[in-house]
Amino acid sequence: MKIVSSLAFAAFLATTEAFGPAQPLKGAVQNGATSTMYVNIGDRKRRSAVCEILDANPTKEIVETQLLSDDMSEMVKKCNWKLRNSMIRKIRDQAARYEIPFDSSFGVK
Repeated sequence: MKIVSSLAFAAFLATTEAFGPAQPLKGAVQNGATSTMYVNIGDRKRRSAVCEILDANPTKEIVETQLLSDDMSEMVKKCNWKLRNSMIRKIRDQAARYEIPFDSSFGVK
């Protein structure tokens, strides 16, 4: 019985080397950084467009003309639900910062 199990183990060991070295799993730690979640490329571009405006400490005029525009509302509508909720919250907070009225239907499908 031991001969059969040792032969089976030897055969298994020989076949695993034929497939080459193990590859890291998608989402695993690579180069010291972890990728925790796959993000849609379109959502990533939309998020960066909004965050560029928000990170630049926008003035009241920029909030009124760019962040609260119909184009921005349409862009937020195209995002997935999690990104859409966070973008609406961030834009709403900027509008509240300058006491600009915020439409409750902004970015809502």
